[in-house]
Amino acid sequence: MVAAKHASIWHVPAVTQATLAAFIGEGDLARHVRKMRAVYAERHDVLIAADWLRPVPSVAGMHVCALLPGSVQAADVMPIAAEAGIGFQSKAFHAEPTPGPECLIFGFGLIERQDIETALRGLARALNQSRHLRTQRSARLENHGVFPALARVATRSGDHSSVATPARQGAW
Repeated sequence: MVAAKHASIWHVPAVTQATLAAFIGEGDLARHVRKMRAVYAERHDVLIAADWLRPVPSVAGMHVCALLPGSVQAADVMPIAAEAGIGFQSKAFHAEPTPGPECLIFGFGLIERQDIETALRGLARALNQSRHLRTQRSARLENHGVFPALARVATRSGDHSSVATPARQGAW
């Protein structure tokens, strides 16, 4: 009977409401929000600091959208990155196809800072690997200096393998 009532009237149980009221009233919510703002700001800053990533400016949210260099296609990069355990979404996941540059969307709410750094190095390697798969396009991009910058990032850690293995499974 209780389950049927809850399913039909959509009210939150009184004990849940009382718990939330105490959480807010005792200042725990405000402390949590202050703490998490700093954590998320640090993660956001790591993402936008990647000198080869071209982030779309934003001031809110827990995602960063970054434009792909030149004529690189998200569909070419995603399977290579997935093999390395790096996941992200393309704009096609969220919107109808539109003309213009391809972009990748990174969520940073559930990934630690050091894992973001590892994943960015792996993503740089995936972008370089996708370059080799699309040799005609890459010749034009290489002439503009896009991929040499990615090569520097991909090898910055001293790991010269073709793909990264993130510190945690499921990083991006």
